[in-house]
Amino acid sequence: MTSKSTKETIVIDVTKGDYIMIIPGLKSRYLVDERGLESAVWIPDTSVIVSGGILDLLGKATPSKIIIHNAVLDELQAQANMKRETGFEGLANLVRLREICEEKGIKIEFYGKRPSYEDVLLAKKGSIDSIIRDSVSDVDGVLITSDKV
Repeated sequence: MTSKSTKETIVIDVTKGDYIMIIPGLKSRYLVDERGLESAVWIPDTSVIVSGGILDLLGKATPSKIIIHNAVLDELQAQANMKRETGFEGLANLVRLREICEEKGIKIEFYGKRPSYEDVLLAKKGSIDSIIRDSVSDVDGVLITSDKV
């Protein structure tokens, strides 16, 4: 789903139960169904893990692999350390995601440079999201998010 020559990032927005494909540089948005996500490499961001949207999507489509950026894990751990429910929910959803991937034979791996302390502190301002977005083209994957895009 990603153009290797230009390294465009394809974003799949799973808000409101729709799957919207957004291609950078184009103003159009394309509604896609689950079949459009089959066999792709999925890179979920923090929002879709916390919301559980990645688990719902996994019940409808099967990626070739799921890559969790280390920045996502660090952000969830930082939130949990601050006693925020989103951190606990996100970590619980990661455990469930791993279990589902094991059941379905889907490879799941962690990738990417760990964010700095400042990046984690600035997560609400988009610092972590930016790190994740930048890494998507490196692995020729599809960003899965439930943030409004």
